[in-house]
Amino acid sequence: MKNIIPFSKDIKFNTKIYELISISLENTLMVEDNEINGEFIVSGEYKMSDASLITEPFIYSLPFNISINNDYDTDTIKIDIYDFKYEIINEEILRVNIEVIVQGDIKEEITPDVIIDKNDERKEIEMEENLFQEETKVQEVAKEDKLIENIDINDEQYVSYYVHIVRENDTIESICNMYNIDIDKVKEYNNIDKIILGNKIIIPNEI
Repeated sequence: MKNIIPFSKDIKFNTKIYELISISLENTLMVEDNEINGEFIVSGEYKMSDASLITEPFIYSLPFNISINNDYDTDTIKIDIYDFKYEIINEEILRVNIEVIVQGDIKEEITPDVIIDKNDERKEIEMEENLFQEETKVQEVAKEDKLIENIDINDEQYVSYYVHIVRENDTIESICNMYNIDIDKVKEYNNIDKIILGNKIIIPNEI
């Protein structure tokens, strides 16, 4: 049994996006109890303007959570990315559209093949194979659309940050001004006592 789950998010950048040079999608999705939890990790490089000769890296983490119906065997659940599309909106927002494919089997009911009567004599239960197959088919059709019981993918909160590569004449003040962020916030993520050309500075994205 398989289901395709759509997931869409708008990621707001702190700077303009003129052109995406590269983009990749990874995930940390896994089955835990009766839920699928994890994150989509969208990363790549882009240019802020046509005249820019330098590409800027970016990375964003988008949480994902769904609940699985108890009728399904979680040991057989397989998760994969079915499709991944993206587009730039108004030169500031990167919209990602991801389709997740979830496959799994329905739990099999254990049916005893023998019974004991009043005289403690063991008798085999003869099952008509055609009838059994027909009943199984009916059960599968009835449960086909119940793999995903509750989809919780509308939560707008997600963790993201921007990676700035220190260039010539950069100071921590000029970097903070560029991204309109308080220097104390940057200090939480970086050691900025001394910045060197080529260093990578993590800029948290406050959305």
